[in-house]
Amino acid sequence: MFIAASALLFSITAAYAQTDTTRTKQSATPPAVSPQSSPTQQPQPAATPQPAQNYQRDMTLIQATDIPSGMRQTLQDPQYIGWEHSNIYKSNSNNGYMIQIKNGEETQSYRFDAQGKLIPSPKP
Repeated sequence: MFIAASALLFSITAAYAQTDTTRTKQSATPPAVSPQSSPTQQPQPAATPQPAQNYQRDMTLIQATDIPSGMRQTLQDPQYIGWEHSNIYKSNSNNGYMIQIKNGEETQSYRFDAQGKLIPSPKP
């Protein structure tokens, strides 16, 4: 009986002695509140990054004159009309390319390998 009570006491002590790593730390000073803010004002959502911003880490914006001849030949297809005036990116990690062709309000992105072959987009 004494051993069971000791084991129970030890396990409770060990459970409460652990540090809580899931709780976020709170600062000692409360954040300053501007006098213009009203309690009914809703927080503004963060700006959604545009596709061009997402690719800036791994890709470099290049000129249309810098693409390989194989890709230039592929882009002559009618589905790529307007590619000369679009954003073209070269991957820093491989020899791939991405082109964003804007048609009105819609932007279509295409990926190509170094030879100019279209890389199919993954299905969601």
